[in-house]
Amino acid sequence: MPMEKISKYTKFFDLLVIGDEENSSVVCKVGLDYFRTMRRINFSEITSKALSCHILIVNGSLENISLPSSRTLSGQIQRLETFLLSDNLNISVYKEALGYRAGHVGQYITSEQEFATMMLSTLPSIIKKHNESLVVLNYKQVVDNTAHMYWIYRGNKGTFANDAFKKFYGLSALNAFDTTDSAHFLKQVTTPEIRELINHKKVTESFLVDAHKINDSEMLVEMSPIGGAFKKADKLFLNRINFIEILKDAFVVHKSESEPIPVIIMMIENEEKIIEEFGEDVYNELCKEIFEMAKKQFNAMANIALWHKDVFTIIDEGNSLDELKEGLERLHENVAAQVSVNGATPILDSFVIDMSRLELNKAINIIDHINQRELIVSDLSHLVYHEVTFDDKSLDSKDQALHYLEKLFLSKSQVKLLNFYKGIRINTIGQIIKIADGLVYMAIEKIQGYAMQVEKSIVIQGTNLPFDIAGEIKIVDIGRKIAVFRNFLPLKASANSRQHIRIQSDHRMHLTMNALKSVISASILDISIKSIACRVNNIKGVPDLGTLVTLHFHLPSKRSESGAVSMIVTGHIEFIKEMEDYTKVVVLLDLEEPYESFLIEYLYARQQALVSEIKSIVSKL
Repeated sequence: MPMEKISKYTKFFDLLVIGDEENSSVVCKVGLDYFRTMRRINFSEITSKALSCHILIVNGSLENISLPSSRTLSGQIQRLETFLLSDNLNISVYKEALGYRAGHVGQYITSEQEFATMMLSTLPSIIKKHNESLVVLNYKQVVDNTAHMYWIYRGNKGTFANDAFKKFYGLSALNAFDTTDSAHFLKQVTTPEIRELINHKKVTESFLVDAHKINDSEMLVEMSPIGGAFKKADKLFLNRINFIEILKDAFVVHKSESEPIPVIIMMIENEEKIIEEFGEDVYNELCKEIFEMAKKQFNAMANIALWHKDVFTIIDEGNSLDELKEGLERLHENVAAQVSVNGATPILDSFVIDMSRLELNKAINIIDHINQRELIVSDLSHLVYHEVTFDDKSLDSKDQALHYLEKLFLSKSQVKLLNFYKGIRINTIGQIIKIADGLVYMAIEKIQGYAMQVEKSIVIQGTNLPFDIAGEIKIVDIGRKIAVFRNFLPLKASANSRQHIRIQSDHRMHLTMNALKSVISASILDISIKSIACRVNNIKGVPDLGTLVTLHFHLPSKRSESGAVSMIVTGHIEFIKEMEDYTKVVVLLDLEEPYESFLIEYLYARQQALVSEIKSIVSKL
C-alpha cells in the first residue's frame, strides 16, 4: 500500500478537511487510516472554536472555495500546510489558492495512490515545518514560564520582553520601560556580571545579567535570578537556557544521521538538608567541587550546566553512551570519596539517557521530570538509558545502612540521634568513634543514653545520609557516654514525620468508648492533640475502622478544684492492631471547646514534667 511507506510520519500528524462528504470521502478514509486524528467540517459550518491541525485540505468547487466565509474559516485555523483540491483547475482556482495560503493545488483525490503521491511531494517540507514549530513552541514555553528575564532592545526602544520581565517591573505596556533608569542601566551591560535590580515594589534582587548581540541593530539582555548559594559562582556553569541551545544544536547535527545524543542528568539528592544544616555557602562550594571533578572526568569539550539548583546536565559528544556510563560511575565513586566541605557530603542520583529517539521538547520534559522528582516509567520507555544511584544494588538493606555509617565515620561527620521518652522527642548529637564487625561505637549525651536504654532502639539521622537508619542497642554506658549499636536498617519514611507529640501519662488513665449500642472499657496508651491510642483487653466488641465513637475520661487539671476535668469527646476509629495480649485502637479526635483547651493545657504541663523528670534522672547517673 503506497500510504504505508509514509505512515511512520503521518501517524504523528492531525488532518483537518473542509469539504462536503461526497467529494471528500477518499481523503477522509485515508485520514482515518493513517493520520493521528482526522476531522471534517462543511463549508457551511460556522464555528467559534479555535481550530488547529498539522495539515489542512480544502476540498471543494470554485463556488464553495470562493465564499468569503470559507476563507475566513480557514484563516482562523492554525496549520503547517494547506492543500487546495477542486474539480476544475483554472486561473480562478489558483487565485483563490493565494487567499488560502495553499502550498499545493490539485484535482479531487480519487484513490489512496493519488493521496500518497500528493503527500510525498510536500512531506519533507511539512516535517521540517513540524520540527521547527516544536522548537518554537518549546522556546515559547521556556521563555514564558521561566524565572529568567529577557529584554530585547533596538536603539532606545524595547522590542520584546517576556512575562517574568514585565511582572518584575510592573509593565502593562513595553514602551513604558524605554525611558526609565532601569532601561539605561541594562543598556550598559556588555559582559556577564552580578547586579542588583530593583523591581516595581522597590525590592532589590540579585541577577546574573548578560547581553548578547542578536543582529546589527538588536541586543538581548538576559537576567538570571541567583540566590546566595550562587552569587560567588558567577559564570562557573552554563544555565538551563544555554544548555537547551546546545541540546538543540546536538539534535540538528546527530538526529538526522540517527546518531546517539547521550545526556547526563545528575541530581544532588540531599541539597535541602545541606543548605538547612550547613548553609548555602557550603552548598555552593560543594557544587564547585562537583563541577571541577566532572570537568576532569569527561571530555574537555563537555558542556556542563546547572539546570536547576540541585541538577547538573552534561553533554559530552566525544564519548559513547557506554563510555559515559562508565565515566559517570567513576564520578559517583570519586565524589563520594573525595568531595566534602565542612563535613557535608553530596549524595548523587544520576541518569545517562540517549535522547535521539525523542523530539526536543520531550527531551526537555524528561529532564524537568527528573528535576521535579516526577519521572515515570513511560518517560523512559523505548529509550536507551542507565541509572547510577546512591544505592549499591549489590548490597542488601542492612549492608547499605552500615556502608553509609562507615562513610560518616571516615569523614568524621557528626550525626543526630533520635529517641522518644514517654512521647517527648530526645534529639542530640553523636559522633562515631569506631566501627568493627558490624558494630558501631558512638559517643553520646547522657540524656540520649538514658532514652535509648528505655526505648531499646535508636534512630540515626544525618545530612549525608540518604535515609534515616534504625539500629538496635547492644550496650549503653551512660556514665562513660558511649553506646554500641548493631543490626541497622534504612527507614522508608523519616522518623521526623511524626507531626504531633504523643504523651504518655504518669498513671493509668481509664477510658470508656461508646459506639452504637456497645460500651467498651479501655486505658490510654498515649495522647496527642489529634488522637488517642487506647489499650483494649478484649477484641470482641471493638467497632470497625471509621466508626464514630464517644470517649469518656478524666484529665489532670490545675484549673479544677477536684484536680481533674471530665472529658467527653467524639472521634473516628483510625487504626486497629491486635498485639500479643491486648488490642491497640487509635481514635482520631474531633475536638471542640472547652475540651480542646483542657487537652492542650494537659499536654503542655505533662511535657514540662517529663523534661524535668528525665533531666533529674540523668543528673543522678
